[in-house]
This record gives sequence, structure tokens and C-alpha cells, in this order.
Amino acid sequence: MQRYILFRILQGILTIWVVVSVVFILGRTTGDPVELMLALEATDEQRIQVRESLGLDRPLIVQYGIYMARLARFDFGKSLISKIQVGSLLGKRLTKSLELAGFSMLVALTLAFPLGIMAAVRRGSGVDMLARLVAVLGQSLPHFWVGLMLMEIFAVRLRWLPVGGLKALGLMYYQDSQWGGS
Repeated sequence: MQRYILFRILQGILTIWVVVSVVFILGRTTGDPVELMLALEATDEQRIQVRESLGLDRPLIVQYGIYMARLARFDFGKSLISKIQVGSLLGKRLTKSLELAGFSMLVALTLAFPLGIMAAVRRGSGVDMLARLVAVLGQSLPHFWVGLMLMEIFAVRLRWLPVGGLKALGLMYYQDSQWGGS
């Protein structure tokens, strides 16, 4: 059992390393971030200065080492667009993401347990077929489409929830002028 757990931990570390490396490679091959940061009329001298300050003038292997060291310290740098530390942007939104995930889990379990129990008790009945259908659709339909359909039903047609989210209810917990928080 200990060997299996160790294997799974090593497998997880390898997976994280591969994903992080792919992100690094894609970030370097999809374009020059300096061009995104500076205005079109920026001089070559300004571009060189920004590349040096970001370490983009160094060899790729050195950039990768710095990237991995920063990730190990949970230093994600600054956003190219808002110029705010990415860690603080993630922290501000983590609370809302956890609330949404918790509420989604609560709704799913509230529906799944009774439906699963009824399907098990009445095997082969209409309830069992409905439970199977819901399970198959839940796994096969694209989540973004299901989300849009649920918004259409509960926010637009039934008007049980605000279309604009929590901001429409005045429930924003933080002030963030970049993203339009209240």
C-alpha cells in the first residue's frame, strides 16, 4: 500500500512538472510578451529595457530555471494586463470559486443521493431509467452549455436567481476597480 501511495505521489509530481513545462514552452513560443506590455509606438530601446527587466534576454534554460524557482515559492509574477501580482488576483477570486464549487457540490449531492437511493430500491423502474439518463447526460454534455441552459432557466425564465450574479444582489466582498467590483 505504501508503495502504491508513493507511486501515485511521484506520478502527481511528474504530471505537475509536465504541465508547468508545457505552459512555459507555450508562453515562449506564442509571441513576445513585451509587445503586449508596451504601446505600439514604443522604441527599440524601451523594448530592450523591458526584456532585460523581465529576464527575457537570458538563455531559455536560465529563464526556465528562474520560472521553476519562482513557482516553487508561489511567486507567479505580475499580470501583463493589470500590472497586479497574479497571486493577489488569484487570492481575491479563490473565495468565490470555493463558494461556487461548494454550492455546486451541495446541489449535486442533494439531487444525487435521493435519486441514487430510489434507483437502487426500484431497479429497472422509471426512476432507475431517469437516474441513468441524468448520470449519462451529466457526464456527456459540455459543462459550459449546461451552465448557459441553467442560467436561461433559473435566471431568465423563472427569475429565481439574478442574471448578473452576486454583484446584482450587492454581495461583492472586495473592491476591485480593474474588474468592476462594487
